[in-house]
Amino acid sequence: MLLPVALGIVAACLVLLRQTEFGPGLTPDSATYISAARKLYAGDGSVPLYGGYAYWPPLFPLILAIAGIFHDDMIAAAAVVNAVAFGLTVFVAAGWLRRHVSPLLVAWAGLALALSPAAGVAAYVWSESVFVLLVVAALSALDRFLATGAPKALLVCAGFAALCCLTRYAGASVVVCGVVLIATRATAQAPGGRIRAAAIYAAVGLAPTALWMVRNLLVLGSPMGDRSQYDEQFSAPDTVRMMVEATLHGAVGPKVLDWIDLFAPADGSTAYLLAWLLAVWGLVGCALARWRRAGLWSGVAVAGGFALCYLAFMAVASPLGGLNAEPRFAVPLNAPMLVV
Repeated sequence: MLLPVALGIVAACLVLLRQTEFGPGLTPDSATYISAARKLYAGDGSVPLYGGYAYWPPLFPLILAIAGIFHDDMIAAAAVVNAVAFGLTVFVAAGWLRRHVSPLLVAWAGLALALSPAAGVAAYVWSESVFVLLVVAALSALDRFLATGAPKALLVCAGFAALCCLTRYAGASVVVCGVVLIATRATAQAPGGRIRAAAIYAAVGLAPTALWMVRNLLVLGSPMGDRSQYDEQFSAPDTVRMMVEATLHGAVGPKVLDWIDLFAPADGSTAYLLAWLLAVWGLVGCALARWRRAGLWSGVAVAGGFALCYLAFMAVASPLGGLNAEPRFAVPLNAPMLVV
């Protein structure tokens, strides 16, 4: 327990250190979060910039509003929230790994995550840090449920999945991953029981965000906000390529990317992307076959399954949902890929 705690404290301090000179980074997205949080804190409802808050789910502004009770400066409060969230992310990820591997590997993975691009993203007033924390907590809890099958573990992992969806709509990828793994998990339980558990997980995970979207539709006329203003869109192959490259950059550095590009078409074709994904997940399949008896298969399946679901979600959301794909959107993949 001491090792995950120490790694979490180091990670939080690194984020705070990045902010000592100029404070947390601010962007137009940050302004929307801060505006919504201030209105919630003042009791005026959540109607910030752009005519209404629906483009993101409400959990992050709500957390900032609660933090504002203890600190008058909402921006400074957001800096502390994200630093604490990042430290907790490293703590939870280290605790998850400690169930499967040696303390030496836990220390390496924890430091790698603390020094990853996720630390830089945590220095901005964005929702990514809270989202990544909840994703790691949800995946760790899902791994525990797959190993134990305990009803309480099912409700815990479903609750974290619901919080993921209430932070970013991309949290739906956590729910999809969980439903597939729960319904197909290796257990003596009858198929009907597995399907029932998967249905409970999906209902608990999606219901709060579904209610939020109904509220948006009734109040603002759109379940997720008007996205027609975002004209610059990425194609699905471009989005996946960007996400893969950003994840590799954070995990192994740009030199490896240069080596990979020797074998990649300059136009970033779909064939290259599919070949890369098949190669990586072929290795994951070999790992599953080797580690299944050792009890490691569930951790690899959960982390790798989420990565696939998240990539698929981003590939669909970018061209259809008016999403301008950015490298920071690959940050949720850092911790799961370290687990793999």
